[in-house]
Amino acid sequence: MTNVLVCGISGFVGRNIFERLSQRPELRVFGTYFQNRPPYADEKAWFGKLSCADLTLLDHARFVTRNMDIIIHAAAKTDGASTVNQNPAEYFPDNIRINTNLIQAACENKVGHFIFMSCSVMYPHTNRPLKEIEDDIYRVYPPYFMGARVKAFAEDLCRFFSELNKTRFTIIRHCTTYGPYDKFGPRGHACPAIIAQTLDAQNGTVHLYGAGREKRDLLYVSDLVRFIEMALGRPGNNYEVFNVGLGKSVSIRELAEKIIEISGRKLELKFDTSQPGMATDMMLDIGKAQEILDWQPKVSLEDGMKQAVAWYRNRTYALEPR
Repeated sequence: MTNVLVCGISGFVGRNIFERLSQRPELRVFGTYFQNRPPYADEKAWFGKLSCADLTLLDHARFVTRNMDIIIHAAAKTDGASTVNQNPAEYFPDNIRINTNLIQAACENKVGHFIFMSCSVMYPHTNRPLKEIEDDIYRVYPPYFMGARVKAFAEDLCRFFSELNKTRFTIIRHCTTYGPYDKFGPRGHACPAIIAQTLDAQNGTVHLYGAGREKRDLLYVSDLVRFIEMALGRPGNNYEVFNVGLGKSVSIRELAEKIIEISGRKLELKFDTSQPGMATDMMLDIGKAQEILDWQPKVSLEDGMKQAVAWYRNRTYALEPR
């Protein structure tokens, strides 16, 4: 059996990874959470598999990473970009500690493979797909600068430790991801925030900041999880970076219009241009993932939106045993 630790299972991405990998009989999957333990449909089924850990403490990181073959690091203190930018000191220092502690502890405990969920936040504003080799974090949209630095520093640590020991590092720079267990509300990213506002609207109107011209590369979470599954057993270099996205972008206005259409509700879309939007365009070149792992997204934007809208309508948060 292969021991796999998923860090951050109370978060959106971590929970989706944990639930999917827990279905694979050849893996013994463990998870960490902090404060907000996911609800269990069957308490007994998850006994001994989940640990409450404060990963800003090195001793906690050392403890949970012992005897692990693979670590998937999806733990972070995060919210939507506008929320983070209102109080950045609440987020960045803790994320630096979490990243540093897990990377160091994994190497001390001789973990074979460390998968780090990085982000496309470090890429500059663009009107073309960007490759892994052309990032420039000093040209990022100013409100994203510190978020980009935190991710870039963690990537640098992974590269540094990959040259000192036998731990292999896979870096996943994923675009904005959406789907089940996301933060559906004003503190979330654009897609789940719009879905929640559309389905919960009481006054016939969906309100958004800015003019809706900014564009995002959006990936349904099952495609991200499938990439991770393909990367788990892949032999390769000690340090490798992959873009993971849909490979195309959509404007926030088009996204909102599509969500309203899928919802079947008659709603008016209003943009408040007196409030700033995140005026950036982003799309990823996913050619490397296609070439090396034969991975490409299977869920179209429209199908992903339909699934996300349906999940929010019928949402349940209980963790089902597998």
